[in-house]
Amino acid sequence: MGQVATADQDLAHGDTITYSLVDDDSHNFLISSSGQITVNAANIDYETSSGHQRHVTVRATDSGGLHVDQVLTISVNDVNEAPTGMTMASHSVAENATTGATVGTVVAADPDSSHGDTLSYSLTNNDSGHFAINATTGVVTVANATGFDFESNPTHQITVRVTDGASHTLDQNFTINLTDVNEPATQAVLNGGQKFVSGGQTYDALLTGNQPGALLAVMGTNDPDASPTFLHANQYQITGSTGLSALGLSQSDFEFVELPGDDGNMEVVLRLKSTAGTNFGATAAPFALTIQIDADGIAGFVVVIRQQRRSVSSPVTTSCNSNPSTASTVS
Repeated sequence: MGQVATADQDLAHGDTITYSLVDDDSHNFLISSSGQITVNAANIDYETSSGHQRHVTVRATDSGGLHVDQVLTISVNDVNEAPTGMTMASHSVAENATTGATVGTVVAADPDSSHGDTLSYSLTNNDSGHFAINATTGVVTVANATGFDFESNPTHQITVRVTDGASHTLDQNFTINLTDVNEPATQAVLNGGQKFVSGGQTYDALLTGNQPGALLAVMGTNDPDASPTFLHANQYQITGSTGLSALGLSQSDFEFVELPGDDGNMEVVLRLKSTAGTNFGATAAPFALTIQIDADGIAGFVVVIRQQRRSVSSPVTTSCNSNPSTASTVS
């Protein structure tokens, strides 16, 4: 690192000089007997050295035991060092988050950031495209929320890479936690072997004739936030109707009951009460029921079930297989 030289009038007459360190800067430096100074430790740091300098005291001793001490100032040169770590204060986002929602901000530690070094961020693992990161600010956002579901997969993994001005890189993994959102129950009304999974529409029940006690539909409804997810009969209600008076019926003539399906599991079905009137099918006017489900205080889908008339000259019988995969209302 450097060579120390000493002036001595006796050198021309055979005197010799040996060197030592009286102050070695906390063991950071060594000196050979011939005066060569070398670094002894790896903790010499440009950023933390006062004035970017270190100081040692060298002693030169001649063969007669006489010595002189001299303080030497050693300048520390800056070297661009790699980033040393990353943090992200927030690690969570709601399961129903939309594209662009902020997850958190990654902040990298770099010894050179205080004197002009620049950092850029990227994702080497973006969890199959679910997340993105701002290259300049380190802000992590939702890039695609498709598939976010707290109940089935509450955590996601990303890997952030920070790169400094000298192309040094550091990778770090972060876990993104989805927070639960109470979701409306999803409804599948099964009629005639078809399965409908969206609400707010009209579905044909295909019932005609005088059929008190007949099953109208299997309500294959689940609530993803409930445990168990099966909804019970008392969580369904008829909130509206049309055309019932012409049939001699009212909303109170219908009921939701729990019956065992073919697979042994309980299912909720909509049926006419056994005490219902007998004018059902006596008129060509269809009827409609508006059905609403309510789970955990959140209203679910609204579904309308409608009767479709068949020729009264053709005998009609009604059956309902309560297994959701093969449900039917008319045979």
